[in-house]
Parts: sequence; C-alpha cells; structure tokens
Amino acid sequence: MQAVRCVQALIAILAALAAFCSPAVARSLQQDDVTLRAGSGNTSHPWLDATLPLEQRLAALLAALTPQQKAAQLQTDAGGAVPELGLPPFTWQAECGHGYKVGGAGEQLPAGKYGAATIYPQNMVMGATFNDALIERMASEISDEMRAHRALAAAAGDVLGHSNCFSPHITLARDARWGRMAEVYGEDPLLLSRMAAAYVRGLQGPPDAPYVTVGATCKHFLGHILEGNWNGTTIRNLDARLEDRDVRDSLLPAFQACAAQAAAVMCSYNAWRGSPSCASKELLIDLLRGQMGFRGFVVTDKFAVDYSAAKPPDGFSLAGGDLRKATALAIQAGTDVLMKNTSQLHAEDLSAAELDAAVRRVLRARFRLGDFDPAASLPWAGLNASVIGSPEHAATARQIAAEGTVLLKNERGMLPLRPEAVKKLAVLGPFADQADHILGTYVGAASGNITTPLAALHAVLPGKDQVSWDTSTADKFSAKNAKADAKRCEAADVCVLFLGSRLSRMKPEDYEESHEAAYLTSDEGEGRDRKTLRLQPNQRKLWEAVAKATTKPLIVVLFHGGPLDVSDMLESPRVAAILSAGMPGQHGAAAIADIIVGATAPSGRVPVSWHRESYMNELDATDQRMRAAPDGSFPGRTYRYWRGQPPLFPFGYGLSYVQWHLSGAAIGAAGNGSSSGGSGGADASASGAPDTLAVAEGGSSPAEPGISVDLEGDSVALQVSVTVTNPAGGSASNGSSRSNNGSSGGLTASTSILLFMRLLDASSSSSGGSSGGSNSSGVELSSQLPLATIGSSGCSWAANSTDVVQQLVGYARTGQLAPGASARLVFRLQLAPPPEGLSTSTSIGSGSSWAGFGDPEPPCGLYGLRFGHDQPDAALVLLD
Repeated sequence: MQAVRCVQALIAILAALAAFCSPAVARSLQQDDVTLRAGSGNTSHPWLDATLPLEQRLAALLAALTPQQKAAQLQTDAGGAVPELGLPPFTWQAECGHGYKVGGAGEQLPAGKYGAATIYPQNMVMGATFNDALIERMASEISDEMRAHRALAAAAGDVLGHSNCFSPHITLARDARWGRMAEVYGEDPLLLSRMAAAYVRGLQGPPDAPYVTVGATCKHFLGHILEGNWNGTTIRNLDARLEDRDVRDSLLPAFQACAAQAAAVMCSYNAWRGSPSCASKELLIDLLRGQMGFRGFVVTDKFAVDYSAAKPPDGFSLAGGDLRKATALAIQAGTDVLMKNTSQLHAEDLSAAELDAAVRRVLRARFRLGDFDPAASLPWAGLNASVIGSPEHAATARQIAAEGTVLLKNERGMLPLRPEAVKKLAVLGPFADQADHILGTYVGAASGNITTPLAALHAVLPGKDQVSWDTSTADKFSAKNAKADAKRCEAADVCVLFLGSRLSRMKPEDYEESHEAAYLTSDEGEGRDRKTLRLQPNQRKLWEAVAKATTKPLIVVLFHGGPLDVSDMLESPRVAAILSAGMPGQHGAAAIADIIVGATAPSGRVPVSWHRESYMNELDATDQRMRAAPDGSFPGRTYRYWRGQPPLFPFGYGLSYVQWHLSGAAIGAAGNGSSSGGSGGADASASGAPDTLAVAEGGSSPAEPGISVDLEGDSVALQVSVTVTNPAGGSASNGSSRSNNGSSGGLTASTSILLFMRLLDASSSSSGGSSGGSNSSGVELSSQLPLATIGSSGCSWAANSTDVVQQLVGYARTGQLAPGASARLVFRLQLAPPPEGLSTSTSIGSGSSWAGFGDPEPPCGLYGLRFGHDQPDAALVLLD
C-alpha cells in the first residue's frame, strides 16, 4: 500500500504541474499515468497488476504481444483474446445513441431482463430540449444499463458484453433533406458542442476519473454531408472540400468538444480533400491528433476501407483497388480499428512503430474500461438487472420527450384539452397505434412496454368509449377509409391525427416497393435523403379529406426525423394545433398525451430550421458551401447564414401554454473562464416560445451603467442575465383568455431561453452605444439598453460586415415555475484566442462567442444580444 500511496502522490504532483501546461498536456498527464486501482501485484503478467501506472502496464503488454496478436486487437468483431497472457476477447461494435441497441428492433421484454434496454427519444428530440443536464443524465443511465448487461453476460459465461459505444453522432444538420437528421442534435455548432460534451460526460463518467464506464465515439469525422444518390454523387464517392472557415466555424466545434473527452472518433465514408477520410493523414494525424490534441483511437465506419478501395462510383480506388494495401494505408494514416475489415490486416504490411502506435491507443482504451482488472473491483460492480428499464430511466425518457416536443401551432387556445370536457376524441392516422416506427433508428428491444399514442390517450382519457379508433383504416388510404375516418371525427368533439415520416433502418423492407396506397413508406434515414419536404402523399390525402368532410377541430401530431413542409396545415383554419414529436422512443407517447391534456406544458424548440418545399430548388444538395453568395445566387445553409426565403419555422421556434415574461436584462464582467455558452441558473424542464416572450422595455427594465473591460490574459467573459417569470393567472400562448388547465391559477411550467447575437454596426465607435440616437444601420441605441465595451479585443477594423445573420451564443432553462414565480438565468460570453496548438487556418475560434463572425477575427463594432430569434435587442456589446 505504501507503494500505491507513493504513486498516487506522484500523480497528484503531475496533476498540479499540469495546471501550468496546455489543456492537451494536462489531459495527457492526468489520464495516461494514472494508477487504475489498488490491488495485489502480478509479477508474471505486470499488465494485470492494477497497482502499477497505466502506461507501465501498457508498455509491458505491448512488449509481450507478437505482431500477429497485436494486429488482432485492431478489429470490431469479437476477438483479440490471448489466453496465455490473460487477455479476454473484446468487441467494440455497439450503438447507444438513444439507448443500448440490444435484441431485435421493436421487441418488448419485461423490465430487468437481459437482451433489452430503455429506448429514449432520438437525438433531434434531445436537441429540442436545450437541456444539457438532462442529456447527461440519460447517457449515464445508458452506460449503467450497458454495464449491467455486460455483468449479466459474464455471469452466463459470455465475456463479450459491450462497454464501448459508436455514439454520439455529431454531424451538423446543414441541409433539410439530409436523411439522418433524426440521429443528430441540430444545425447549430454551440448546441451540438454542448450536447456532445454532456453525452460523453454521462456515458464515460467524470473526465478525471481513473476508469471510463462506457467509451464514447464521436462520429462521423469529417464532412459526412449527404446520404442519398444526387445525380451520381453519394457519400461513398463524395470528396468533401469545404472552405477552411466553414470547417473551423461550423464543422469542428462539436468534434473539438466531443474529442476532448471521448475514447474514440469514427472516420467517415467520404473523402477529405482528395483522400478517403479513413486514410487521410491530413485529417487524422495533422488535424485530429496534431492540432486538436486527440489521444484516443480512431475507428472506421462499417466497411469504410472496403468502400474506399472500390472503383468509382462506389469508392475512390484507394491503393489502386488493392484492399490489403488500402488497409495498411488506413493504419499508416492514423486509423486504429477496422470495422468489418480485419481479414485484410497483416502485421507484416506495417512497420513495428506503425503497428505499435495503433495498438497502444486501442489497449489504452481497454485498460481505462477496466478490461484487465477483476470485475468485482470496478466502480460499476454493483450494477445489476434492476437498472435495466428501471422506473427512473423510464421517467428520464418521458421527460426528454416532453421537453423535446414542439408546439408549432395553437389557434384559439385549442390546446391543452380539458379531459372532463372531452366526451369523445377521435384518433386517426398511421402512427396512432404504432409501436415500432415511433422508436427511431439504431434501436433494439425495449425493456418494458412500448406505449403507443393510442394507449397513451386511453390512459389520460380513461372514460369508457371516450377514445374512438378504427384499426381497419390505419394502414392505407382509400376513399372508403377516409370517409370512415371522417365520420368518426365528425361524431367526436375533437380529432387527433398522428402522421409523419417513416425512417429507413437499412433493412430489406425499406427498399421494397410498398403498396401505392400505403401510409408508411420509407422516406428518410440512413442511405436515404428526402426527395421532398412535404408529408407523405397518402397522409396528405387523409388529412385533407378529413378536413374537408368535417367541422370538428383537428389536432395533428407529427413523428419524423428531419423537418417537414406543413405550410398547408399551418395555413388551414381546419387544423387548430400542430405538435412536432420527432422520434420519441418507447415512453414518448405518454409525454405527448400529457401535453395534449395539459398535464405537461410543451417545452421544445426546433433545433433546425423548417423550410417550405421551395427549398428543394433553392440550393443543390451537393453544394458544399455554408455561406450565402454576395450576389444572391446561393442562399446559404443553416439559420446562421440563411438569406433565402423565410423558413416556415426558424431555428429556436416553439410555442407554449404560458405567456412568459422577461425583465431586468443585465450585462457585466464575469472574469476569465473556459465556458463558451450559457449555463442555466436552474436545471429542470422547459417550455416557451420566442414569438410569445414579452421582453420588458423602458422603465420596467432599468439599464445598468455601461461597463468597459480589456482583454487580459487569454480570455474575457461577459455575464448576461435575465429574469424569467411565469405570470400569475397566465394565459394561453396565443393570447386566449381561456384557462390553460381549467383553473384560474394558470399552469406550472418551465421554459428554455436562447440568447442570440448579431452584428448591428461594424463602424461604431466606443461612444456610440451609450448616447442614444441611432447608428448608420438604423439601430436605435437606447440608453436604457445595458452596454458592455470590450477593449483590446483583437477585433478587425478592416472588416465591415459579416456572413452571419445571427448566432446562438448561449441557452439556459428554468426549473418548473408556478404561476407568479420567477427565475434568474445567467449566460456567459467569451472572447478567447485560438486554443494552444491549433492553427487559425483550420480549426480555431470555436472557443469564442464571436466565432464565425469574422475570418477569423470578428469585425469591430456594435453587437446586439436578444433572448429569442425574433426578439428586440436586450443588451449591447461593443468590440473595440
């Protein structure tokens, strides 16, 4: 034990020294030279001696392995065992983006049984919550379920339970047609960065912990921007050549945040500036490891090397099509683990140094996963079947669905319904009794019951015959079926239609020709980009026929991955309310039913822009530009750069049952720090609508004196704050006087507040913001707006404009607020130079709230801050 204490004391000294080093060096000292746990020594197999530092154990194991044994470690399939050295087999390939994928998709097993897991809402729903803490909690629960499965497998003699995950998927959602929208968090770099970091923390555990609970994998690196076949261009032959500034400002921030902690990064199918991503030294060695400081291992996407060696148009003819040589080239370029390609890896094709470098990174990950230590000594040893599908996990899944459901329309305060006032509710549509396609993609068996929307409505409207449903009309459209549905609707007080988009799971049935009248055809997903943004044709016929033949109010609930053009529903007086539910998982329907009857307030905001069908003709899916062309020939991508036709629902849109009131905006110096986004003063659920927020103006929001700070050291942070109030006796979001929940006291609810920044005037001087009047851009510079001036900021006086329309610089959530209650939310803005070791030409600027406004230095001048995408400015910042 004395030796252990000495080693631990040394680690503490090294950690203290790390404080004076770069972040990358600090991580190296803290992670690589750690003693994993105290235990009895093993002199014959020192790599099994947990009293030794990790790197010493790793070096001893490398020295003991033969070249062939080393090569066997670089695979995803079960293998890599070396019994004579005490090494068990291992398999890397598992998915857990929104639940551990185990068992058959859509199957249901009792909670606590091996072979199933909690299926949470898919990632786009998570993004709509704008709740990092909730996503971190979910990821922690997923890791617990995976470790419990591994323990159960081991108890049954199977040592191949998973403890590494090919998640999170953090590609930027840059095109509304992209088929894999459901798998990612949204179209904003800050949102993706914070969600990715939260997910990795939850899955792996604290970054300074000696063990990793379950390893995370950031994917897909880099430039994975399409799925379908666009006039011969596919993801397997796409050569990604995005501009440096777009890589720096849009693509890399999320990977920087994720790779700073994650065990692994997955390289993508596409090429990167002429070389297949998984064989690109520029991408994997120079950028990922050299500039970004990544120290984990790189795994290929499935069959990525095989596809790279294939002839065009199916690949890039890497190594002239010689798969064995292509495999060696991938390892030499920085890839470590080959998914589904092990048979082509030969140790003799690599130098000893090349082979050792890859194996060292892989084995280091296995050491940190506790693979070579007694199971009973590991931190998760106490986890058992009771955590699988537990009530706590079900509650988290339900909360994500509630906070991620977005209210898009609510005419005349149609929602929430009062259960006691609904004598008959008609349920229509193909998703109403669907227990499979509401789960999303990359799913296995569900631990516990999958609640369908129909079952959920029966639960909240328990009266006999209170809910009307006809199974015979649910699968396909016909005039007869539509007439029967309309008849049921007219006989009810209100009708709820469950419509949407079926996601492809890369299964044979996804490519089979469906009956021409079918409602559920595969419209989007892996391998399939959308060819239209409109709702599936037969579903359009259904709702239009019901709307025409009835007089009762229609409520539409949408299940989908990417955004849909529902402009016809939005404009129709027959559709009273629309809810976007995404892919809500096994417990999401219960949350949706709660929202419909007012037991929960809607709380989501769209994390991607929703465009009209005209978007399909405004830009080419294969055009890799992000920024709008000055001559108007290209409209740009994502809300940050979009200058085309106004979207149907802009990024951050979402209605509420409460007319939230914002007041007391303030700005002040917050001191140095590393946070680059807003952090909430409270952690709970949310709801709210940018277009319903009332921002206090004039005398109700007294201005603070202007402050002035200089950039000192390596960063300066400003603190922006605002008070959010749920007014007593609050009314519906459209101004209706009808009570939200049937009582006079209003509704207890929560909301998320998004802080946006935009350039107002690139020519303002330091005297402009506090004197009143207006500047050259026509922006009113009221003395009542709080103002902060940042001197010596490093801004560019040469720049007189920016490509950014506006940019999310923070978000925060209140807790549940009763009517009359308030919460103070705090946001942090940071101006920081490039992280050490990162060149300004490729990846710098993501640590600054002004990243993207310049190239890379932001223009000097006046910037406005507003709490909502369409709200008036609440505070000003002058870069001087």
